[in-house]
Amino acid sequence: MEGIVVGIDPGIRQTGYAVLRVHSRRCYLEDKGVFKIPSGKSLSWRLNFLYESACELFSSYRPAVVVFESIYSHRQHPYTSVIMGHARGILLLSAQRSGARVSEISPARIKRAITGRGNASKEQVRGVIAQMYSLGEGIKDHPLDVSDAIAVATGYVFMKARHGLVEG
Repeated sequence: MEGIVVGIDPGIRQTGYAVLRVHSRRCYLEDKGVFKIPSGKSLSWRLNFLYESACELFSSYRPAVVVFESIYSHRQHPYTSVIMGHARGILLLSAQRSGARVSEISPARIKRAITGRGNASKEQVRGVIAQMYSLGEGIKDHPLDVSDAIAVATGYVFMKARHGLVEG
């Protein structure tokens, strides 16, 4: 596989993103960061901010694929799941409208692709990602949303290369 792969870790307060360039069977981290969504605004304002930020990212990099972690919910926090669903829907829409292929991967499969263990902690995933892309201790200056987004994109590329991931 060749081209640009964007990994997204959705959130309503901040959304992590990572842009990988895949060339000659190697991944290069082109960009990473978070969309910091201002608090104190209405939900519709924040969703529009998220939509515009994602559209700008996709327009700048023109990804072949945008990858999301599959949705999961917490029984103890149903309201959070509903709000997260709004943010995720906006991000899926912006990815689809960009012309990119949209794919989803379960958290366990991402962790297994990165660390070899489907139950690895976020910190363990972050450590492997830091080594892989020579990010050193500087990765700790970024929220976990960033390393999660890098892991989503990298996990997709690894699984595509190893097992022929089914699109969808």
